[in-house]
Amino acid sequence: MRTFTLPQEVVDLPAMYIQATNDLLLPDNSLNDIKSILPQLEVHRIEGPHLVLDTHPKTCARLVAGFLDSLEYEEVM
Repeated sequence: MRTFTLPQEVVDLPAMYIQATNDLLLPDNSLNDIKSILPQLEVHRIEGPHLVLDTHPKTCARLVAGFLDSLEYEEVM
């Protein structure tokens, strides 16, 4: 299995992670590493495989839409 090195910088921005409960590529303990660089991480666990977006598209779409709706936007122009 391939390994990777986490960045050292903390990204202090809203983020969401949809975690598949039966993911064989990203084990549960990888979540701690992800949270260490994304302190505002919102995690949603869904029963399914690594490609949970393919197996549960409507559920994932609702989660993404809810996450985006929860963000506060500043007008740029």
